[in-house]
Amino acid sequence: MIIGNDLSYEHELCASKDSKALCWVSRLGLALVQGEDLDLKDILANYEAEVSAGTAPYPVSLCASNNESIIYCIFKLCATFGGRDGTITLSDTLHPSGYALNSHDYELAWHIGHLLTSLGISSLSAHQQIHVMESMVSQLLYCKLYHWAVYVALCAFPLQDLSIGQMNHFHIALAKKVINGHLYFMKKVRFRG
Repeated sequence: MIIGNDLSYEHELCASKDSKALCWVSRLGLALVQGEDLDLKDILANYEAEVSAGTAPYPVSLCASNNESIIYCIFKLCATFGGRDGTITLSDTLHPSGYALNSHDYELAWHIGHLLTSLGISSLSAHQQIHVMESMVSQLLYCKLYHWAVYVALCAFPLQDLSIGQMNHFHIALAKKVINGHLYFMKKVRFRG
């Protein structure tokens, strides 16, 4: 039971690994409410100190039990103004191990990458953009969602390292590969029977 701002009982529960202890999301939520006079970076620093001391639960991903949750990584990314202090990067945040059982599941990475980059919170290098995009295209092709694979191939992250011409060339070439691969596959299936 938490009375006022006294977390001593909660600290004891967490330290003893009692099942009655709050989960990390609830515990961080409590830290956010109680730290209304602090900025997000300080709140997260205090929370991480409690995690290190064993008095607060590690912000573990629900899917991948040893990895930091993507939700917590996004909090850290926002607290550091897009990782400008070098403690976390958008590519660290987007790794599938923070939210999925399958390390090749890039659906959330693609969506969150676009969102955070478009909002100017953070950015990816051209190499990282291409990796996320090609991984998402491959995932969609595996699921036989060819029209969505073409859509993803043509969607550009806001440009950083490459010129507009270079990025357009890459996107169009990737979309053509998807379409040609699909047409080749359809031709093989038609003539088989």
